[in-house]
Amino acid sequence: MTSEEGNSDTNDSIEVTLTTGQELPQANVSILAPPQQLPDASITEPLNDGSSKSRAQDENLVLSQGDGTDTNIQCVICMEEWTLGSEHRICCLRCGHLFGRSCIERWIKDKGQNAKCPTCNKSAKKIDIRDLWCKSIKASDDTELSEIKKLLEKERKSHKTDSAIIFQQNLKIEILHDEIAKLKKLVMDYEKKEVKYQTIINRMNDRINQRIAQADVGGVVTDISDLHQSLLEDDQDIPIDMDVQPRELKGMFHFAQRVDSSSIGGCKSFALCPNSSIILVAQPAPAASHAAQVFGAYGLRKYSILDTNVREFIPLHSKIITSIQLKPFGDLILTAGQDKKVRLTSSNNNICVQSYQTQFEPTCVSWCQHRDQQFYVGSGNCYVTLYDIRNTSDYIYQTSQRVASTRLLSMASVTKGCNGAQESSLQPDGIIVNDSKGCQFMEISQASDYDLETIDRGIEHLTGYPMPFDGLMGTVDFHKPTGLSLISQRRSPHSPNATHNLVRFKQIGPTEENGCKKIECERVKTFFSNRSAELLSQSRILRHPTLSDSVLIGSGENAGVRLWDASDQTEYQTIKTDMFVRDMIMYTPENTNQHMLYTLSEKNINIYRWDYA
Repeated sequence: MTSEEGNSDTNDSIEVTLTTGQELPQANVSILAPPQQLPDASITEPLNDGSSKSRAQDENLVLSQGDGTDTNIQCVICMEEWTLGSEHRICCLRCGHLFGRSCIERWIKDKGQNAKCPTCNKSAKKIDIRDLWCKSIKASDDTELSEIKKLLEKERKSHKTDSAIIFQQNLKIEILHDEIAKLKKLVMDYEKKEVKYQTIINRMNDRINQRIAQADVGGVVTDISDLHQSLLEDDQDIPIDMDVQPRELKGMFHFAQRVDSSSIGGCKSFALCPNSSIILVAQPAPAASHAAQVFGAYGLRKYSILDTNVREFIPLHSKIITSIQLKPFGDLILTAGQDKKVRLTSSNNNICVQSYQTQFEPTCVSWCQHRDQQFYVGSGNCYVTLYDIRNTSDYIYQTSQRVASTRLLSMASVTKGCNGAQESSLQPDGIIVNDSKGCQFMEISQASDYDLETIDRGIEHLTGYPMPFDGLMGTVDFHKPTGLSLISQRRSPHSPNATHNLVRFKQIGPTEENGCKKIECERVKTFFSNRSAELLSQSRILRHPTLSDSVLIGSGENAGVRLWDASDQTEYQTIKTDMFVRDMIMYTPENTNQHMLYTLSEKNINIYRWDYA
């Protein structure tokens, strides 16, 4: 190295030798630093190549990597710039520190088996040397930033957990307040009745005393039974105003019929088509049928509502059917199977009119409530896909990211209710999605256009909002006449029992740039089961048989079906069954007062008819 080159190198770094009054265990420690950082150090000229080599051969020498600047392009052994193609090309050891290859090879060779990294003193071998393909290296210290991110993520998880706990506690508090209000009302009613009864008793006692006094004056002894009879005949003289209304007769569901569906089991879900008066059950093909022998198929079995006779079996999928749903208007039945196919079938003529091949296994489906030509499909890898029956080749939209961390279990399309209430008018359009660990509301952006001809795949059409539910989730359901949604939890860290939350979604706050508003989940009622069911059952919002402005909440349990009355949050009825109930449907023919409840188990359908007890 020439003197001129040495002078140019001193602009970036200088070699400083520090001496102290004490004897160091390792002699001559060389440190590279800018001159202004070491005002008390003695400055020496940079070493030439030969001296650098002898310095590298010093066993007691430990070098520091880098020159204190943001960009490090020099080998810390020879202080020369590394290259990309020569013998002094850039490389690194297992520990990650950078050197020129010729320098580090010579260093390891000179040290032998005791060779260590010149920077960190970790063991180094020749086989640990790795070439790097880069022109220069610039690294920033983000240790503090990483720690802050970890703390932020920890706080977010803690906040989410605290929010769930607060939500659950608020539910319990509201339930207790409802119970207290009911008890106060009962106490007030009993006190009013007690006053009225006491008034009647006092009047009757006064009348008895008057009759006895009259008998004593007249010297006539009156039998007590004759006295009571006289009081009853003279009841017009005792004004009684009890304000007692006649007790309303409570209706109940009574078992009517059982229909065997599958001898081998495997029935998971079903749908009812009121236009055709048929029930469609998703199940394996009958063992003796031609479809089972040829295809080994899974499909739909049709039953008549009028006489429950079996009509025919429609083979659709080669593997288990995971979800079915009837089109809100029409006879199209939507099915999804583990064979990665989604099919549309006409329930009238038993013909598959459309079939889609999916990339991932579909786990749940839902027709769009406000666009009857479209439907959503949730997949096992946590993506939500939108299809349009006018597009016969592929989906028209798919979420760009996973909407959950675990397999999607259930979904339901949500729109404004039909009852005209102000709460329903504030409800946004979207879908509710349940996975194993949580629940999300996916709002449809008002800035998007779902028409088949103009859909823009560059716009995120669904915006997710996590709901304050955690634990092992269940199913979701939506009741369009009331605009209410049902979110079921099988169990959670705060409750070992199954919980069914009747909620309503509201838009609050200003509209964001993507056309969405902040979504709030308003709890209407909460219902608790005795314990969590072992299997997954579809919970339903059912029409109330007698109250037009209320609904029933139904859920399958290990020993039957439990129904709650949403009007007063009390248990309506418990129906005992011999098998676990997977799904239920309530059917009321038009212009009639007949209410039929259909429940589906692994092998059969039970039919219950509502009547006054």
